[in-house]
Amino acid sequence: MSLIIKHTLKSMWAHKMRTFLLLFCVSICSLAAMLCFDMSGSLEQAVKANNAKAFVKADIIVTASYDLDDDFAKGIPESTVLELSTGSTVFTKHIVGTYDMLTQKACSISGVDIPKAKEMGVLPNDAEIGDMQAALAKDFADEFGYSVGDTITLYSNAKQPVDFTVSGLYGDNVGLFSSGDTIVISNESMKSLYGGSDTGTRLAYIDIADDEEINSAVQTLESNLPSANVQAVFENEQTQEMIGNITRIFTILFAVCLLLVIFVTVSASQRIITEKMPVIGTFRSLGISSRLTYTVLLGENIAYGLIGSAIGICIYSVLRPMIYRSQFGSSENAGKMSIGVVAGVIIFCVALECLCPVKEILSAVKTSIRDIIFSNKDTQYRHGRVSTVSGILLAVITFVTAFFSENFFAGLICFVNTAVGAALLFPYVLRFIAGLLVKIFDRQNKPIARLAAVEAREKKSTVGSAVLCFTAAAVCIVVYSFASSMSSFYMHENSSADLNVSTDGATERTRFSYIEDIDGVGETEYGYYQNSVIEINGEQTTNGVPIYGWKDGGYELFRGVDDIPDDLAYDEIVISKAVARKYSLSEGDTAEITFRADGFMPYVKQLRVRGTSLTDHENSSGMTVVISDKLFKDIYKDIPSSIYIKCSDPEKVRSVIEDHSADMVSEVQTYDEYHEAASQDSAGLMAIIDGVIVLALGITFIGVVSNCLIGFEDRKRECAVLLSTSLTRGKLSEMFFAESAIASGAALVMAVVLSIFMYKVFLNILDGLMVSIPIHMSITNSIVLGLLMWAVFTLSALFPIKALRKMNIAAQLKYE
Repeated sequence: MSLIIKHTLKSMWAHKMRTFLLLFCVSICSLAAMLCFDMSGSLEQAVKANNAKAFVKADIIVTASYDLDDDFAKGIPESTVLELSTGSTVFTKHIVGTYDMLTQKACSISGVDIPKAKEMGVLPNDAEIGDMQAALAKDFADEFGYSVGDTITLYSNAKQPVDFTVSGLYGDNVGLFSSGDTIVISNESMKSLYGGSDTGTRLAYIDIADDEEINSAVQTLESNLPSANVQAVFENEQTQEMIGNITRIFTILFAVCLLLVIFVTVSASQRIITEKMPVIGTFRSLGISSRLTYTVLLGENIAYGLIGSAIGICIYSVLRPMIYRSQFGSSENAGKMSIGVVAGVIIFCVALECLCPVKEILSAVKTSIRDIIFSNKDTQYRHGRVSTVSGILLAVITFVTAFFSENFFAGLICFVNTAVGAALLFPYVLRFIAGLLVKIFDRQNKPIARLAAVEAREKKSTVGSAVLCFTAAAVCIVVYSFASSMSSFYMHENSSADLNVSTDGATERTRFSYIEDIDGVGETEYGYYQNSVIEINGEQTTNGVPIYGWKDGGYELFRGVDDIPDDLAYDEIVISKAVARKYSLSEGDTAEITFRADGFMPYVKQLRVRGTSLTDHENSSGMTVVISDKLFKDIYKDIPSSIYIKCSDPEKVRSVIEDHSADMVSEVQTYDEYHEAASQDSAGLMAIIDGVIVLALGITFIGVVSNCLIGFEDRKRECAVLLSTSLTRGKLSEMFFAESAIASGAALVMAVVLSIFMYKVFLNILDGLMVSIPIHMSITNSIVLGLLMWAVFTLSALFPIKALRKMNIAAQLKYE
């Protein structure tokens, strides 16, 4: 064992660049594996913990637009039901810097059974709320200057004032206070506030005793309350779909990294074994068994797997809290990494590093001692029967799964099989292209170029480099197309307004009419948006879908949705590709759309499909629909979600709006702030995608250089003979350049062709995930990228040329 460890460490330290390359590749692969397999489970726990802040022990939330009956929960399994009576009141305060101007803020009021609310966990156990007492959210109390013991006046719907005593102030991170601006009173106090009448229940929290019965309880409640919204807090379809989509995207990233790591590891392993042939010969001469020799050769790869996976997991442990903070604002609910996943990733990386060089090691161990001593290496490439049959089989599987590539797993299998199968069959293509070039160079009497073409198709190292270039370049072009499309999507200018105003979503347009009269305001546009459950031809959407109301004549300042006709009629609708595919709709079809499908008063309308290819830059759910603003107002009232303003002095106008709009406005952003926020939202994702491209190009280049050096080592005596008989060093260097240019050129031409098919498969995978980001593959950009890669890979010939200049010709000729 000490011999194995000593030999492994000495070899790794002696080849620092190669060690860095392999450790880097394995660490990236393990990082992608942790993102894929640990992040999904951790995200689910984080979502549950995040929801638990508001709902604590509650498993099901029931909301309705009407008063629930006393027996609405009849028939559900053993449970605790907390009914909430809700209301609201408005508070006023002076605008800072004025003495005669006021602003208003609405505050929600919740009437609950205090002991039951404590049992449910939505009220702190130390909360003491007696008759005519009120508990306040601390931030709200600080804003309006309330302290414990103060009197606070609340108003019912009849505008009658009722005085309460402030009994406690509580942070806005737990239970009923999680939303902020909340006042909690007892059910008895709620009745007193509303004149002694029962206010009814339109909101209920339900804690099911046995979590296994949650789905059954949801089904029973949906049957009892067909017009109410019944939502499981943790196990709802929307959360599962979100986590599933994130996991699938990480799986695609993992698959891409895995392919690159396999090809590079195989390439590096060839060089490792080539350099260790003297060691193998020594071991064989000393009588060491083939099994021990095999173990010694694997020792270095095992070390790469262990150390590289540990580095990747450490990087993931650092990035993990950052990802949670970006998604949930805090990493406190991230939990710990799964020990099982960590162990599985380490074992997988070690196994991967051991499997990649198996073929080379077996071949090396079987090499006779005489061939090792005399350095007799078979450098000619021969098509293997197994690789040929495997390539054809994978091509057949690719052809079959391509028809089902909108299914995630079928699409992923198709994508991976395309890359691997094409890599196995590419040597035939290279042989064909090089054969054509041999004939062309023969006719043009260019012997150096002809020799380069012959070498390009017959040398193992050159063919290996070409295969590596071919596969990595095809994957790079697909990822580059995806990255550039993502960049265009996220960096798209959704608004050209000087000010972007987000409203509270509950205030009618007439209340904002004063904005048009503010000095300096030139143009104002109102945006209409809802996220609501709808029903299409009798089939209800699982979750809310983005719905836009489109102004007649189109928008000038709002650019968040593309491909909408400016003359969209009252009885027309434009839908996304995902909606069209899911509900089997085409342009010109008529569909029965039910808006507010989960509400008390559904709105049914027959609409003609005007278009099926809109692009929504503000939502990536893929389920967007657009209707005319007139129809939108008939359904959801004239309540804008946003206001876009052109003005001469944005800061001054913003100040006026913030001071005079009370809580009718949730946020006001200038042009620069709006686009800075959009850039920050996409920065992390773009960094990951750009990193994958750099990784792919970098390790491919290093792999090609490694293959070139391996080829030179194998051909030293051949080069020495050529130099001593017919070629100068300059001519031989020219041949190396031509050989590299032919091999990489053929690889990149075919990579562009292959990437078109892989792009289609990749697009189908994203469509299957309902990702609505428009992915555009520019043939021109792909060719330019291919030419750049061709130039870079051709320059890899500089490394064997440098080694050629240092070669001792006499030493090579007298080796035997």
